[in-house]
Formats: sequence, structure tokens, C-alpha cells
Amino acid sequence: MKRRTYIIIAVCFVLLLLGVFLFVYFKFNKQNSTTDLNPNNQVTDVGSNKYLLDGGAGQIARDSVGNVVNTSGGPAPVVIEGTILPPKLRHIYVSPQAGAGFAYISFAYSTTSSTGKVSTSTKIIPLIRFVDRSLGHIYETATSTIINTRISNIAAPKTYVASFALDGKSVLLQNLANDTDVIASYFANISKKPTDVVQIKYSSSTASGTQVVSTSNQAINPPSPQNYISETDGYQLSGEFLANGLKTYEVSPDQTKLFYLDTNNGDSSGIITNLLTGAKSIVWKDPLIQWNMGWAGDKNLLFWNAPSGENQGALYLFNLDTKQSRLLVNPIAGLTALSSPLFNTNKSILIGDTVEGVMNLGVINSTNSAEKVLPLKTLPEKCVWSKINPETVYCAVPRSPSTSVTLPDAWYQGSISFNDDLWSINTKTGSSFVIQQLNDVATKAGNIDAINLSLNKTEDYLLFTNKKDLSLWGLRLIDPVIKKASFATSTASSTTR
Repeated sequence: MKRRTYIIIAVCFVLLLLGVFLFVYFKFNKQNSTTDLNPNNQVTDVGSNKYLLDGGAGQIARDSVGNVVNTSGGPAPVVIEGTILPPKLRHIYVSPQAGAGFAYISFAYSTTSSTGKVSTSTKIIPLIRFVDRSLGHIYETATSTIINTRISNIAAPKTYVASFALDGKSVLLQNLANDTDVIASYFANISKKPTDVVQIKYSSSTASGTQVVSTSNQAINPPSPQNYISETDGYQLSGEFLANGLKTYEVSPDQTKLFYLDTNNGDSSGIITNLLTGAKSIVWKDPLIQWNMGWAGDKNLLFWNAPSGENQGALYLFNLDTKQSRLLVNPIAGLTALSSPLFNTNKSILIGDTVEGVMNLGVINSTNSAEKVLPLKTLPEKCVWSKINPETVYCAVPRSPSTSVTLPDAWYQGSISFNDDLWSINTKTGSSFVIQQLNDVATKAGNIDAINLSLNKTEDYLLFTNKKDLSLWGLRLIDPVIKKASFATSTASSTTR
């Protein structure tokens, strides 16, 4: 009797332990799943088109009771005429990133008419893509969302620089090879992974009674037929390594060509790679290696000496058809330049120089090298030209640039940083105005030293990086609901040097 009692007690004890184990196990897994996949208890609202302002790319993050969740680390989302939008100034990615760009993805979707007819259409989805600096993972988001989706988990640790091309369908990744001081450069195409399929067998009988077995492949978890949804880790990379030690390069304005300088042989060889065909050709050679460069339209290149406030540099225009160089600007201290993407028609180039520690900004016409001095003190590499308004540039302008250090050297070396605001400048009239303050009150994340400015094709959104921490920011220039500029246009007083 006692033995039976002991057995019953032992069985009950084991069952009790099993129950406790299962309870803890499932509870722990559930918590972990929520933590890993949805840290803010978000659900995505994809049922209403008013949240899909980018043609289907946008998703608004909401908590379990329907309130909008701010995942940007910056200003909160806003409501305009009943439509919820991300903040005008958005902290897109708080961690350091290596580079960002706008992407335009062709998306096919199907619709069914009232009569049951199915038709297929294609639309272009505008997106933002960027590369995490520590792991090299690629993310995408949209201007109408505060959700970032990792689309590639291919590890490229310590990716220091990333540049997108071909409308975000390709990327150049740079890191240090095997923890040495040698720069390795990998150019890759970003393509969708093959869709997972399952093979389904069907059996049928003929009129004579013979069994016929057939198979077909069916996609597992096919994409939404109407709205584009970013797919986690749904993309792969394939490409090739370029020359080691590549420090100077730039993608052409139409994003179809890459120019870079190969200095491995003690001189400079300028090479153009056609990003559509892969064809390479040497178009320029020089015995010196300390050159900066930039495209001037699609038929010319600019070359200038490494900028320094302690040394003078000159600016040259190189024609790709004639293979001839022409001096545009005589040697001046701290020279740096940025050509208009519409150079073929407007011949305009922003130039910067330094006189007695003071930065100056101007614009020249390459036809006669005539210069117009602009009223603000900044560097051309803190600016971006408009492609829609050929006389307009957007610039990050330091509020109080230091004059006690050598510029731009101290800024390049990281010994000082600037506290900027964003301005719009008319290069013809010299008129300028602030479009966005970037102080701590506006950003909720401290002052910003803005670099790598870029505009999307419709020029209603501006991307930039904070040089202080390499985080990614975005600024909405036009509210998509009311279709008006999201900044005042009062003109600031102009000054000349």
C-alpha cells in the first residue's frame, strides 16, 4: 500500500515539475519572440491607404491599443488633416550607418475587377536604403513610415563607407581588409532572393481509368498582391571586388557609371565602370595621387588638390570626349567644389575656399569662370544641388564656425565639429532662408553636423548624416497631404565677403 502511495506521489511530483517547465518554457519563448521581432509591441496598419503615401511602401507603427509609436528616437509623428505622418524631421537610424540613398523599386501587383477579370500592373515604390556600419546589414524604410526593415543580413562587419547606385539596386561597400589599413571595396547588386516554393502533386484519372500524376510549384507566403511590404532579409548581394586602396570615387549623376582613382602603382589612374554592363576603361592618368574629384554632368569630371587651409589648390575640368583638361580656378587655400547635376545646361559649380580662417562659398560658371559670392559660410560638401530648380542648393550651414583653427583641415580631421541649420540658397540672386533648425530643441537629440545631403527625385525629402555620431536623418520638405512646403520662405539678409 505504501509503495503504491509513493508511486502516486512521485508521478504527481513529476507531472507538477513538467507543468512548471512547460509554463516557463512557453512564457519565456513568447516574451523572447516579442522582444526580438517587435520591441515596441507594434502592429502594422496596412489596411488603410491613407497610411500608404509612398504608393504602398509606408507602414505606421502602432501599439496594441492603436496609438502611434515613435520609433525614430527624435521628434514624434504628426497629424495633418487627419492623416498620421512621421515627424517632419525624422531620426531614421540612431546607430552609426555607413551610407544611405534613395531607392526606386518596380513592384508588380494584381487587381480584380467587378467582373472577376484579373489584371497586372506595375508601379515604382520610392524607398530609403542604408547600411548599418557595424555589421553591414542593409535596411530600408519609406518617407511615410517610422519602421526600418532589415532586407539583407549578409554580414560585412565594419563597413565604413557605403554608396548606393542604380536607384538603390546596387551598393559599393568599403571596409579594411583583414583588419589591416588596406581599403577593400566590394560593388554588389541587390536582388530579391528566390521565392521559396513547395512542390504539390495532383492526381487525376483519364477516361480509360489511368491515373495521371502531375506536379506544380507553389510559392510559400507569396507577397501582398496590391501593397508593397518590405520583406525581412528578402534580398541577397552578388558582385565583385574593385582595386584595393580605393579612396576617391563617385557615382555619376544618372547613377549608371562609377569613376574611381586607382593609386596602387604610385600614380593616379582614373577608371570608369559602366554599372549596367560591367565594362571598365581608363580615361585619365596623372603622376600625382592626392586628388579629389567629382562628376560635372555626364561628360566632364572635376579634379582639385586635396583641400587644406594651409595649402593652395586649383580646380580643373576634364572633358571625357576630348580627354583635355582646363583650369577653372587658380590656386587658392582650402579649395573644394561641387558641380550641379545639371552641369550640361547650367555650367554651375559650387566652390569653397578659406581666407584667414574664414570659410567662403561661391558659385562659378565654367564657361568663363566668373564667380558669384554667396552669403553663407559653409563647405560645398555640406550641400546638395536641386535637379528641379537649377539655381537652388540646400546646404547645412554652421551657426558659429570657428575661426581659431585651420579650416577645413580641423573639420576633416574631426578635431572640431559644427552645429548646423539647413538653408535653401538661390545661387543666382544670393537670397537664402532657413528651412530647418537642427538645434537640440528641434532634434530632441542634440546639435547636428550635417553631411552627405541627398534629395529624392520629387525633391520633397532630404536625407543627411550627422557627422557627430553617423546617425541618419530625414527632412520632409513638402507635406504629402496638403502638397505645400513644410518650411517658411522668409529671406535672410545677404552678406558678402
